[in-house]
Amino acid sequence: MHITIKPLRFNLGKRKKSYIIFASDFDEKSGGVIALHLLCHMLNQSGERAYIWPMNRQMPSKKLLTNPRLLVNFLKLYFRQSSLITHPGFKTPLARYYHFFNSITVYPEIVSGNPLHSKNRVRWFLNKPGF
Repeated sequence: MHITIKPLRFNLGKRKKSYIIFASDFDEKSGGVIALHLLCHMLNQSGERAYIWPMNRQMPSKKLLTNPRLLVNFLKLYFRQSSLITHPGFKTPLARYYHFFNSITVYPEIVSGNPLHSKNRVRWFLNKPGF
């Protein structure tokens, strides 16, 4: 009897990108928040991988590794589960730090800059200025 063992192959280069949507708690009175949560839900329904990152949770700075006090505070936040109010009918999972590898971050129009230090990012414009 001859057994052939095939090596495991990881193809990280062609892995689909995931989407990280920077949004606040779901509020049925805010059209922008509804649109961002619905975008996450629709991407997940269509076979993509999309997650919500709470606006009140910041990404660590690059100074983190040089300051032990900052590192300890970051690790406390890292292992603490974030809370975010979501719509019960939407599939909107919360993003974790490891989801940022090979991802596209979606920022709403009210956020300036790149607070999550994302390499790939897009800006969501719900409102046309002047209306």
